[in-house]
Amino acid sequence: MAITNNRILSIEGGEVTFNYRDRSDENKVKALTLKATEFIRRYLLHILPRGFMKIRYFGFLGHANKKVSIPLLRLLIDPEAKIAVKSAETVQEMMIRLTGVDLSLCPECGKGKMVCIEELPNLLRDTS
Repeated sequence: MAITNNRILSIEGGEVTFNYRDRSDENKVKALTLKATEFIRRYLLHILPRGFMKIRYFGFLGHANKKVSIPLLRLLIDPEAKIAVKSAETVQEMMIRLTGVDLSLCPECGKGKMVCIEELPNLLRDTS
């Protein structure tokens, strides 16, 4: 999708104003006004010619092919490579192993163990 409707701020007097993120200026959101013809020209640059397909939906990364093609590619690239096994360690165990920091210790005194008394409700979850 080239641009979503909620980014278009106004369409007046033959001009289109829309929001964009300026990555060269600390990702600030800014507004840009273009003549309607220039806006349409830029929009049409995102339409692929007939017979072309977006890469992320095609080839070895296509959803239908991933399960077969990725193991095959790994085998072709390096048959001797060991596939990492997903670890079952907790976040606390991983932090101790990687950094030596025990997250369960009190951050003030560094001696007492912090204990979960009660879990706070997730206020972002839909309660209806």
